[in-house]
Amino acid sequence: MKVNEIRNLLRQLSVGSDKITYEAKKAFVENYQEPLLKGQRLPNGELVKTRSEEWSIRGLWEALVGPVDETLPIDRYFSETTHRQYFEAALDSTMFPKAMGNLMINKVIEGYSSPMFIGDQLVENMPSNLKSETIVGFTGSQELKEVAEGGQYEESSISEKYVTTETSKKGRIISLTEEDIRFDRTGQILMRARMLGEEAGRDKEETILRGVTGVNTKVYKPNGTAKSLYSSGHKNLKESNGLTDWTQIDAALLQHVEIKDNRQGGKGKPVMWMPSIILTGPANATTAKRIVGATEIRSHDGSASKNPSDGNTVVSANPFGNFTVLSSSLWPAASTDWFIGDFRRQFIWQEIWPIRVFSQGANAESAFEADVISRFKVSYYGGIAAVDHRYVIKNTA
Repeated sequence: MKVNEIRNLLRQLSVGSDKITYEAKKAFVENYQEPLLKGQRLPNGELVKTRSEEWSIRGLWEALVGPVDETLPIDRYFSETTHRQYFEAALDSTMFPKAMGNLMINKVIEGYSSPMFIGDQLVENMPSNLKSETIVGFTGSQELKEVAEGGQYEESSISEKYVTTETSKKGRIISLTEEDIRFDRTGQILMRARMLGEEAGRDKEETILRGVTGVNTKVYKPNGTAKSLYSSGHKNLKESNGLTDWTQIDAALLQHVEIKDNRQGGKGKPVMWMPSIILTGPANATTAKRIVGATEIRSHDGSASKNPSDGNTVVSANPFGNFTVLSSSLWPAASTDWFIGDFRRQFIWQEIWPIRVFSQGANAESAFEADVISRFKVSYYGGIAAVDHRYVIKNTA
């Protein structure tokens, strides 16, 4: 958007004043620019949306602050109107940091939400206000009990079986300098924002994959103590079951039948699940997609030689066509390992806050020492945890 277009709009918003008011700048940034970047739907249903690249850093500065030749370097403009220690408040009054923040968060989210990331499909998002949560399990005390006519319902108590979670905060800062504005480095700044968002998404993706595959040995902490997520004791580890055709998927599903839910007073009830995802590394991705994408499967009831004349060949529709195959180049486990199950029932992403961008007018030190106009902090706070071990089967070759 060109500087003259922004100025004209600001004048229209400055009702009853000969000068462009702070209220007009605030209305422009919050009620015009921000909705356009997010996408605004008109009464006729048409979606109107602008990309960050359609805006100019210099254009925003000149419209909200003033011509660069008169306002940069910042000492010339702000030292005449306010003391250096109040620089941040003076710059904030122009709404420039917030306008730039709108552009930055747009590009950060674009990188963070790249379709190449699969982690969010493997975890259930759980908003939280605590760095570490205690998630209770179930024991016999939680099982429904028959209630006699006129009798009392038995009280359900907090279980002694629980898992704990851990989270971490990660982020970086991008600084906007006088040169970035004067030379209108819009493309470079937005590219850095997108790359930073993509790096945040990559970090979250690696965290989720390391947890889901059990490479992170602290992802499963029953009663607060880290234990192996996949093991023969849990019956969720199928060894010597390398993925080559549909029979290995069948074997993994049959393996799950052996898992019993013994939390209800040790009665060993069958585990109810709805497996829908096959998770593999790049080495198995094509094989997995070929299996689930097949239009039919064939089985033979003849001798070990598989000679068609020795028996019957049964042709049927592919029963595994409803599975989704997910794979990532960030695969942390052994190349031939693969997993099948109801992932979002077993894994949570504890989210203290999602990806966000905080904008700040430059403080006195950074403004004086490095000609920094604004700073933008990109961060997210969260972590993965396994709340159970009964809903995903790990398979090794």
